[in-house]
Amino acid sequence: MPPTPTPTRAAPTELGPLITFFGAADTQGCVACPGTPNCDCEGVPPTPIIENGLRVFPVIDALGRVLMVVEGKAGANGQPPGIALGQPLPADGRPHLLIEASRPLGNGNPAVICPDAAGDGSDGIPAVEPPNFGPDPPGTTTITDALKDVACRFISRPTLDPCTLNAFGDAALGNGSASPTVQFCGESMVSGQAVAIGDTRFTARLRDISGTVGPPEQIIVRRPTPPS
Repeated sequence: MPPTPTPTRAAPTELGPLITFFGAADTQGCVACPGTPNCDCEGVPPTPIIENGLRVFPVIDALGRVLMVVEGKAGANGQPPGIALGQPLPADGRPHLLIEASRPLGNGNPAVICPDAAGDGSDGIPAVEPPNFGPDPPGTTTITDALKDVACRFISRPTLDPCTLNAFGDAALGNGSASPTVQFCGESMVSGQAVAIGDTRFTARLRDISGTVGPPEQIIVRRPTPPS
């Protein structure tokens, strides 16, 4: 049972890279039916579900952990996504993978503490709500810091070596039929950036090496209330 591709959007006006898949796998990398042992999805309803035009991914992990995955390719200008996620970054200080969450992840600490910096990188990521990829407010770096705090927890992977699994437990892209050129996997996010109980909306965009931004995509990650 193939995973559900990103819903079709209107033709983008942004010229930068296109997101061909944006989803939340379970901690073992399964995008077909998160939480199912060995990704054996026979007889299991396909996930995610669609609500109000957005894909909703359930969180199965008891600690609220997910493996965030973004795949992309060149947009209207023909330039592929850049792959700068941590230092060194482009001159404007922002990564090529841009993701914002509507609610804090982990404890929501606004400090940028990446896995390769002091600490273990599990102390949280602040929310940016409503989504805003524009300039930082005067005298602050709040938007840039939030973007850096997410991106530095991802790695870029060649499409022949994805971090995701299909319904049979085999390595496979989230949406290989869209011919992405790169996959980004939030493998460090599995360790500590738990989503809060309820719904968290994630908004993602990609930039090419010149800084041109592509159109946004959104998903909902839903963590149910644990049984009492």
